[in-house]
Amino acid sequence: MDVKSWDTYDTVFKVKTSGQRYFHDSGTMKATASSSRAGHPASNLVEGNFENHWDADGKQPVSLTLDLGRRRTATYLAVNQREMSPTYARESFGRPEDSSRTKDYRVYVSDDGRNWGEPVRIGAMPSARGVQFIDFGERQTRFLRLEVLNTWPGPRAKPFYRQLAIDDIKVAYGYPNSVLSARVPLEAESFRNDHDGRAHFRRCSSCSGSFQVTGLGGGARTSVTYPGVTVAEAGDYRLQLDTTGGPATSVAVSVNGGAPVEIAIDAGTSGIVASAAIPVTLKAGADTVKVFSNAPTGLGLDRIAIAPLPPPSYTPKTNLTVEPGGVQWLSPGRQFPEGDRETAARRRRHDRKGHHGAGRPGGLDAARCSGQCEVHAGRGRTRGLLDPGLPRRCDRGRHPGHRVVRPARTRETVSEPARVSPRPADRSSCGRPKTRRTT
Repeated sequence: MDVKSWDTYDTVFKVKTSGQRYFHDSGTMKATASSSRAGHPASNLVEGNFENHWDADGKQPVSLTLDLGRRRTATYLAVNQREMSPTYARESFGRPEDSSRTKDYRVYVSDDGRNWGEPVRIGAMPSARGVQFIDFGERQTRFLRLEVLNTWPGPRAKPFYRQLAIDDIKVAYGYPNSVLSARVPLEAESFRNDHDGRAHFRRCSSCSGSFQVTGLGGGARTSVTYPGVTVAEAGDYRLQLDTTGGPATSVAVSVNGGAPVEIAIDAGTSGIVASAAIPVTLKAGADTVKVFSNAPTGLGLDRIAIAPLPPPSYTPKTNLTVEPGGVQWLSPGRQFPEGDRETAARRRRHDRKGHHGAGRPGGLDAARCSGQCEVHAGRGRTRGLLDPGLPRRCDRGRHPGHRVVRPARTRETVSEPARVSPRPADRSSCGRPKTRRTT
């Protein structure tokens, strides 16, 4: 688009499309669910009115079954979830919020609605606004089942935890055809590229240009070479490869004749486009990118894409979602697992008495406390990791009543379940947060 900058609030983009195409008429389908809240049945998913929605009634896992009426072609689902939550974990007025959208899912197909077999697609849906697509390739079937295993928020964001709601689901029977329309940049089948060895075109209905390049494998003699990958400034970039699914394999990328970088490609559903990305260094102007595979049987290549890398200071917004919650992130003065005998106020008093070297959190004693007590692990505040199942003291006995926190190797639950209740921090007259135990 060659848009260099725009006003954050007053820029308007106008996009022309051909409208929704290649979708079955929702009026010919029926929808059922394993759980529904009163007044929000699964039939709302296919009635065509966005003001009505289906609600899972707090149940997970939960499944949705679509009956197409007869055996038909199905290629992907378009899932329009309720816009009732943010897309990432945050705090608003001291209360935790998180995305209530679908996370892990499975898709099944069946001819009789009873025998489902193995899933035709397993994946994780991004926490993003707008319609999300689940591509499972061209299938002849009557019944489709979407099984939602979990959603994005953890129990800390209670108003959004397990609160899945979906406006509607559409079933596609084909893909938009881009053969005669404007071409997407950096397509593998472009006539501008060099196709060496056994590399050849093959029809691919799910690919962006309706074609892919196959035959890759066996080394660099069979390859796709892009001679004109252009960037304005020299630097490090993100190179994305869109490949078509199949057995697990690998792909190698060489930039401007340099040493190739090889990455593994996981097994995927045949005919379904998946993405992998690597960092590459490009020079200003035109660069040459060569794609091949050293595996005996290579992959199908749809296209590549170039984008800037995130800045070094970028920190992704993530959320620890552990159920039932033996380990939780703690924000200062707020959440505290039930049954713990320590309070944030007691730890602050402990700090002010100079137990950490002149009152500094995490001072000299931290280096001598090999047991990593909770005070030291959390640097004198409640942001450490708590483990209610380890009621040991510091080995020097200098911090009576403090639980020991062993360094965790993973983010999995490492102890007995502990419930966490959200509670905003109260403020005293001196501005320090008060923490009250939950009961």
